[in-house]
Amino acid sequence: MDFDPEILEQELLYSDDVLLYFRSKLDEGILKCFHMIAEASGPFGLLRTKIPDFNKNRRQYDIGFTILEAQGFIYAEEFGNTRPYFLTIRGKQLQELLKKEEKKLKTD
Repeated sequence: MDFDPEILEQELLYSDDVLLYFRSKLDEGILKCFHMIAEASGPFGLLRTKIPDFNKNRRQYDIGFTILEAQGFIYAEEFGNTRPYFLTIRGKQLQELLKKEEKKLKTD
């Protein structure tokens, strides 16, 4: 069976209504987690334990990462004893929405 990457990507993206709904459910703590993952999105991703105040705010970070992963915005890969986090296609879609929101706030 042959998969067309463009069609597959379109099926994975959220509709605008669904994306806006999920965005409305994200508070500042969850968005902080999301921004950290987005900034670290590279070949090594973000390790939760490397966050400077992880031990102090572990519960907040655990909740944020769990919600983002459940909504399909991030995923974790197993690399030996570590689990770095990366953005999904939907995460990149959310990142674009957040950039538009920020741009709109600056112009208002």
